[in-house]
Amino acid sequence: MSDHTIYPLHYAGAGYEVRHWHTYPEGSVLAGQQQEVITCSYNTLKEAKEAYPDADVSDSPHVMLNRPSVSPFPPSDFSYYDAGEYWHEDDY
Repeated sequence: MSDHTIYPLHYAGAGYEVRHWHTYPEGSVLAGQQQEVITCSYNTLKEAKEAYPDADVSDSPHVMLNRPSVSPFPPSDFSYYDAGEYWHEDDY
């Protein structure tokens, strides 16, 4: 299995996109979550295969099944005082 996948774009003749899985790093609000992101786009399948010869080729356009999300609740160690964003009576 390859690290990249080639997908046809949604409209016939519109070209192809190469995608790979990205894992958000520690320190990101999305840390550890994955998302399939665009690596590059090509006009033809031949060009995409030449650039990424080991890539898997999909018969259908890409469908985003995995959307990273941020919890509506802060982490247990979160402190509003350390976040650097709070109002003070001298703020305008």
